[in-house]
Amino acid sequence: MKILICDDDPDMQFLLSYILEEAGHKPVIIPDKKRLFARSSSGVDLILMDLRFGEDDGMDILTSWTYECPVILITGVQNPDLKGREKALGIIDIIRKPFDPLELMTYFKSIKHL
Repeated sequence: MKILICDDDPDMQFLLSYILEEAGHKPVIIPDKKRLFARSSSGVDLILMDLRFGEDDGMDILTSWTYECPVILITGVQNPDLKGREKALGIIDIIRKPFDPLELMTYFKSIKHL
């Protein structure tokens, strides 16, 4: 699966990219909102969106960008207030930081199609 990694932290980009590649997926790093908005979601199977994506709120970005695939939020916030917008924004799961890389790899190995 082709998976967008929307995260501004280079260490997180590297780690998530490594985990996804090892799980058999094709990660594409999107380091900022400008690059995200410059591309289409065509051909993308899943979006990993950091809740705090640089200076922006990931939920606001999802509200203003057009995409047609499911989203998994990544956040260090233990109980994020999503205000009931998860379903409307296509959010299927939330990954909380810090996470165990081996558990996350197992999780992504189990995802073949969405």
